[in-house]
Amino acid sequence: MSERDLDRSRTGIMSSLVTILQRSVRVCYELDIVEVVGAIVPALADYASKESRAATYRLIRYLLLDDDSVERLQSFGLDWYLVRSLARDNKHAVEKEQAIKLFRTYIEIGSSRKSPTIGAGSGYVPLSEGVMRALVAVAEHPEDQFRHIALETLAEIRLTDAYGKGAGYAEQMRASSRVVATMLRSWSGLMYLCMNDMRAISSIINTLRIPSLETREVILDLFFEVLKIDTPDWYQAFIDGRRLTVIGSRGAAALRRNSEPSDGAYNTDKLNLSHQYMALLLLVFLEAGLLDALVSILESEDPTANLTRKVTLLLGEVLNISNRLLPSSMAAEVQSLPRLFALASDSQNIDNSRKVASTALSSIESFNRNHARLQRPKTDGNRQRANSIEDTMRRNQRQVEQAKIKLNMQIDDKSFYDTIVKTQVMGNKEATKWDLDIIMSLIEGPLLNPRRVEEAFRVLKWGKRLISFFHPLAGRFSTMKKTQYNYRYIHMGCSLLTTLVSCPEGVKFLREEDPLLKQIADCLLQLDPFNPGTVADPLFSVDRIANTLTYGYIEMLGTLSKHADGI
Repeated sequence: MSERDLDRSRTGIMSSLVTILQRSVRVCYELDIVEVVGAIVPALADYASKESRAATYRLIRYLLLDDDSVERLQSFGLDWYLVRSLARDNKHAVEKEQAIKLFRTYIEIGSSRKSPTIGAGSGYVPLSEGVMRALVAVAEHPEDQFRHIALETLAEIRLTDAYGKGAGYAEQMRASSRVVATMLRSWSGLMYLCMNDMRAISSIINTLRIPSLETREVILDLFFEVLKIDTPDWYQAFIDGRRLTVIGSRGAAALRRNSEPSDGAYNTDKLNLSHQYMALLLLVFLEAGLLDALVSILESEDPTANLTRKVTLLLGEVLNISNRLLPSSMAAEVQSLPRLFALASDSQNIDNSRKVASTALSSIESFNRNHARLQRPKTDGNRQRANSIEDTMRRNQRQVEQAKIKLNMQIDDKSFYDTIVKTQVMGNKEATKWDLDIIMSLIEGPLLNPRRVEEAFRVLKWGKRLISFFHPLAGRFSTMKKTQYNYRYIHMGCSLLTTLVSCPEGVKFLREEDPLLKQIADCLLQLDPFNPGTVADPLFSVDRIANTLTYGYIEMLGTLSKHADGI
């Protein structure tokens, strides 16, 4: 029998054994793993085919039943064969696949997870340093098709073996966290970590669930750094157990003096591109389960512990950042903290988690209430700092306004006609005599109903008279002086266009019946020196833009560009 025939026969026999083991697990208990592995180890040699080596790894994997079988297997020195298999190119994919599957079986069966209170090195994974380095090499090779599964395997090993590793382990964790923080500060690094359904980000966040104080401290510090959260002295005072309310005005001033602001998330009132990136980063963390991971720490820790207070601070800062940077719909979802509220309100919960949740909610409320008082006040910029209390009030006001708008949309015909008359648009040509408040209530209320648009613009002609005020060639709106008081007319024009493009009737009116947009386009053409219709004093001249409401047309065009029909 030739060597090839012998190899093929050996592969077939091992495949048949695997089939038998798949059908009946009891056969494994009847076999001596030492004898079987001793007989098939020669099939892992370099002279054997890749199919033979793959079948050998597969058979060994099915022979493993418990940690005792894993320990007995280590006496054969399979590490050398495994490293050789991982070093082969993609032509040996079938062999590398079975080798990695054997690794994962090692981790699943032979790993031990013990209490983190036992001491350093209480976690154990039965893989040698050489095998680990081979796995890392596969994970670092960009063209290796098993790269992602190798990364996942390394992450599982990290989680399994992350219980209490002493000072050296903590330093390694901090060094790794600095690398991750550097990656998260760039678009390319963020995109890389978000590959494969954010598997890497999820692994980082799930590390918070490991009951190891050192590990949790390192990961929490990573989030404080990546989210650019300043840590002034009063943070440490809170972590040490002092109540924020007992820090008086002198103490708060002293803490502010000792806590010079850096380039943090709250140290500028005007939003810029870096804040947009920060908002995206926060959304990625939230999508990967950051809030649930933080709440899980609160469930498992003593409510008076420093770690719990640090988690509470991070939760409060995440809520503040979401209020400031995220859209209201997303920020409201973050603010709800459903799991934490469920724990605090569960009357059937007799363990400590309800008390911890209630304490955390109370601490977050205290943090939000005292955050603005203890932070350095800002004197520049026009945008107000958002905290949870003020922002909630503004959102409540917006909800009330939206409710009023819905009620106004349901106005009856008589009331609608009476309101039209009260605007004074039909009886006075001068816009200064119009009641702008009533006009705005119509624009943001009943006119959101397409039927009312039809009535106001085509039947009553009220809408045509109103929008003719904005025609550039009429010389009414465009000649008004540029003052803060007159800005309300620009606001009215933008609101009117927003309402019109929100319904088909309004879009048709702007496109086919009203000359507003055509006149604006003609006036813009006046700036073209090659246009035969060029005039000496164009409407959009520098002087008119600077001194009249002509610049309001630019804002109106911007309003239209926000809508598909407007464009």
